[in-house]
Amino acid sequence: SSSSSSSSSSSSNDPFSDWCGWHNDHSSLTGLVVGQFVNTKTGEFLTKSPDPSAGLYIRSRKGELLKVSLPADNEKVHAGNTLLFQIGESSQIHTGGILQATPHAVRGPDAANVSRESYAVFMQPSWNEPMNVPSGVDPKEAQSGQAAEQLPERVPTLGSRYGNKNCPFTTCNYAAFTSESLKAYH
Repeated sequence: SSSSSSSSSSSSNDPFSDWCGWHNDHSSLTGLVVGQFVNTKTGEFLTKSPDPSAGLYIRSRKGELLKVSLPADNEKVHAGNTLLFQIGESSQIHTGGILQATPHAVRGPDAANVSRESYAVFMQPSWNEPMNVPSGVDPKEAQSGQAAEQLPERVPTLGSRYGNKNCPFTTCNYAAFTSESLKAYH
């Protein structure tokens, strides 16, 4: 379940920049446990966030900023039994753009002595796996124009890293794509 927020992510006072700023995972699929908040002095888990604006956010294909949250009215769904998944750019390439990566960021809590804890598992191709689109698909179509237009400011387009001289459409493997992606973000 998600709820909308009206925050902007395009300035130096970006509320996401000092935690986990805007990005797409370049892997295939990311599995996440729901973020939980911990009192850093006692080590105890908090039953809820001390800051309702803290947490995981995604950017929709329409440019909407959405905060990811669990339904409050369902006792059977909680942080202890829920996994979240998001699509990465390798799946975007391997499906020829049928699947699109999910731009996301984390806003930290505006509270003293509190940390947000989570765990992510990145599922990815082998280093030497070719980064090819399906037969008959133009590799330039791996990122839809609408998805590219709605990327947050600091997220590089797929076309800036895939199909360039260091990661050509015809010979790029996952290692080269990873190298280009890391250079683009860092």
